[in-house]
Amino acid sequence: MKKFLLLLSGLAIGFTVAAQSQPCFMDAEALGFTGNVVDAAGTVLCEDANGKLTLAFDDDMKTFTPSAAPYNFVSVAGSEAIKITAGCTGSTNGTSPLAATPGTAQMIESGCVYKLETTKTGYFFFLTKLNTNKSYYVMEGKNNLYAYALGVALDASKNDVGIDRLYYTLPEDAFGNVHMGATKASDFLDGEAPDFTKLKTPGATMGVGNVGEGSGFLCIASYATENYPSTFYYWAEGSKMSNNGFIYVPAENPDLDAIPSIVFSGEEKTNEETGETTPAPTPVAFGVTAGIGSISVASDENAPVYNLFGQKVGKDAKGILIQNGKKFIRK
Repeated sequence: MKKFLLLLSGLAIGFTVAAQSQPCFMDAEALGFTGNVVDAAGTVLCEDANGKLTLAFDDDMKTFTPSAAPYNFVSVAGSEAIKITAGCTGSTNGTSPLAATPGTAQMIESGCVYKLETTKTGYFFFLTKLNTNKSYYVMEGKNNLYAYALGVALDASKNDVGIDRLYYTLPEDAFGNVHMGATKASDFLDGEAPDFTKLKTPGATMGVGNVGEGSGFLCIASYATENYPSTFYYWAEGSKMSNNGFIYVPAENPDLDAIPSIVFSGEEKTNEETGETTPAPTPVAFGVTAGIGSISVASDENAPVYNLFGQKVGKDAKGILIQNGKKFIRK
């Protein structure tokens, strides 16, 4: 049963509402990933007050920087641009959680999979080098295929269609899971509805095929509290997803249709031998300040409000509630 169906309305919820980004990155050197030993499930990759990131399964890990030239700097929610630090990648490909029982998500049992445990409500960004011909998954718990926003900054000079970005949001239901019954679900999922067998790749979803790899992110909207923590798993299918931690942005009512701004940028470089200078690339922006990819949804302030049992409640109800098909928190 979905985790949120078990929650009670009227929760006492306390969290920070300031929308500043709070990065938690790995110390790759201290972790000592050498590629010669199997790192055990539960190995802590990084941890702060917002979440703990660990390995979900045993895997042979190695140091890896989750960015692609020329976009090796990132700014989230208006923060100063910071260089994308080294993290890790694994040795075992992930698989589709929809393959075993088509149309039904079921947690995989091995592979390069990351596990994030959190008690915070807001946005979590996972930085990774995204390949446009690989599929990417996020699950909440063991049975819920979770929706995310995905963006990848591309070097337009290195792909056949001359594009510098891909950006989309998976269709979600009122609980934040991938909405397999959505009108446009087949734009994002492979197989015959409702028995989807995998997520489409970013390039296929956007209709451009394989246009290479670039610096990218997955962003999820987390609803969690101290009393009701959340556990997320994320990975790539047919590949080993790179990762260097997470960036958290507090928000009372996180919405994938209006994620905080995230901007990928680079730096000017000079060839030491020739003295030739390569200018910094034009920044590539996603999210609410980018003016791209967002969906405008009409909102009826008089629409009925429901708790997480699906029961209609009054306008003064407290806790995690649903109105106009969206979750929100009323303290």
